[in-house]
Amino acid sequence: MGYVVTLAFMTFRWIEASSLLKSLDPGSRVVTIGWACWAIPLLLAEVAIQWRRSTGPARTA
Repeated sequence: MGYVVTLAFMTFRWIEASSLLKSLDPGSRVVTIGWACWAIPLLLAEVAIQWRRSTGPARTA
C-alpha cells in the first residue's frame, strides 16, 4: 500500500506538468488532479492484485 501512496504524489506532479487539463480553470484543475492522483494509482493497484489472484496457483476445494 505504500507504493500507492507514493504513486499518488508522483501522479499529481505528472498530471500537473502535462497539458492534459490546461483548459480547465485553476480551481477545477486542482480538484480534478486531486481526485485523479488517488484514483489512478488505486485502480492500478486493484488491477494488479486481481491479476495476481487470477494467475496464482489453483485453489483446491
